[in-house]
Amino acid sequence: MGAEGGGGCGAATAADGGRRDAGLTGDGGSGGSGGDGNTGLTEGGFGGAGGAGGAGGWLYGNGRSGGNGGAGGFNFNFSASGGAGGAGGNAGLLIGSGGAGGLGGSANNSNNAAGDGGAGGAGGDGALFGNGGRAATAATVATVGPVVAGTVGPAGSVVAADC
Repeated sequence: MGAEGGGGCGAATAADGGRRDAGLTGDGGSGGSGGDGNTGLTEGGFGGAGGAGGAGGWLYGNGRSGGNGGAGGFNFNFSASGGAGGAGGNAGLLIGSGGAGGLGGSANNSNNAAGDGGAGGAGGDGALFGNGGRAATAATVATVGPVVAGTVGPAGSVVAADC
């Protein structure tokens, strides 16, 4: 069983989430969430990308879900975009399902323009006997004002609470 990837913390551009693969057999670890961008007076930080889901074991095992992209930081002049969701991990060779793609992070509006929602992650490939993972849709709706960690954005993107 792979360990979960670590989440990033907000910075000028927030850190990306981690990834952990399984070995010969077993399930991969879930991708870590990207960190939220910091609040800035004139320029908010971009959300970090979600980490890719860990791949299942080479012989058999399930791929895990990609991490969610971090939210863009609030600011007054420059719009910060949300991070992309991580791709789902691929399943093993014989048996297992691919992981789902992570959700794109929500953007933040400034006074001047709207940021872009993060792209949704692709689903992982299924095994010979197994299903492929579901791809996630992009976060297309921008939020206005500071984003509170642990809340759900308007496009269904979960704001990372790792920091």
